[in-house]
Parts: sequence; C-alpha cells; structure tokens
Amino acid sequence: MKSLQFSVPADTNKSIRIQEDIMPNFYPYFHRHTETQIMWILKGHGTLAIEQNLFTFEPGDIFYLGANQSHVFKGDFAENEKQKVHAISIFFDPDKKISAFFDLPEFEELKNFIEHSKVGFQVASKLKSSVGESMSALQKTQGVEQIIDFIKILNHLMQNRHLHIPLSSEKNLSNHISDNDQRIIDAQSYIKKNFTQHKLTLDTIAKKLV
Repeated sequence: MKSLQFSVPADTNKSIRIQEDIMPNFYPYFHRHTETQIMWILKGHGTLAIEQNLFTFEPGDIFYLGANQSHVFKGDFAENEKQKVHAISIFFDPDKKISAFFDLPEFEELKNFIEHSKVGFQVASKLKSSVGESMSALQKTQGVEQIIDFIKILNHLMQNRHLHIPLSSEKNLSNHISDNDQRIIDAQSYIKKNFTQHKLTLDTIAKKLV
C-alpha cells in the first residue's frame, strides 16, 4: 500500500511539538513523516497498520513510531458506539533542532537507543501509566523544563527497552525516500521559509527545486 508523505506542522520556537487530538476518528490515510512520534491513546480502539504489520490498540496504549514509518490508526467502533478518539502525541526530529543534546557524550547511549528504535515499538504494559502521566505533565511545562522532562521520558523508555514490543523489523523498514517525495518535502520547507514574500509563485518554487 502506497503511503502519503505527511508534513507535521512546525513550531519555529520549539524543538519538540506536543499535539492533542480530540476528534470523531483518527487521521484516515496511510502516511509517514520525517518526525519521530510518541502517541498515547486516551480514547479509541482499533487496529494500527504499520509497514507490513497489524496491531490492535485500546485506551492507554502508547506507540513509538520511527521516522518515515508508514502507518495508519483505524478506529473500530460498534454500530451504536459513539465515535470519538483522544490522543496526545510528541513529535521530534533528533537530527534537527534538538540534535545538539544527542551529540553530547553523556547522551551517546540515548542517541543509540533512538537510532535503533527506528523500527518503532509499543510501550510495555507496565510502563503505560507512568509514561502517560509524564506525557500529560509535559503539556503543562515550557522552555528548559519541558525539554528536560522530555529527555526524562526518552530515558525512561530507554532504560526499559527490553520490555517493549517491536512494531517492525530492520529488513521491512525502508529509510529510502523517493525522489518525488523528497521534492515534496523540499517544496514544503521552501514555502514555510518564504511564504511571506508577495512574489512567491509556483514557477518560483519549481525553479528552486530543479
């Protein structure tokens, strides 16, 4: 199944993005994005399709999705059940704004953990409560405190990595982005940087991407 290259809305003033979604259903398309995502399901149940694998999910489940892992959460509601989903996600790109942290010698183990977690994983059941509480608290913090608390979440996941359930395997996970998808990503980045220019046209964008 072909997946869509999705662009997570960027916050120029922050290194991580915390997003809370309360909707009738999950995003319906098989997609991928360059950001790593940690997603906590508060309400909603169904099936997660990721790469070539399927996993059921229910309220309380937490998933770590690696960069460019194709996935979709499909809600499974009974005929008379009210359709409503509630999820909190953390998006981050370890190779961009926050990369300086992971280049510190003290963060080498954590950097290796992130590198080896590109296949994604489902957070172990015994950790769901503590990680969920930490993610909820993260919404209420700002600045340095928020980054420190985020690093603590990653460290907690790393210290218990032997308990998590892998979502894919190395051989199934493709790190390759097609030339067409790369052009889309480059176009999106160019537009974000130059959208205030009055003379920004499709022709201008196309010439920049040649």
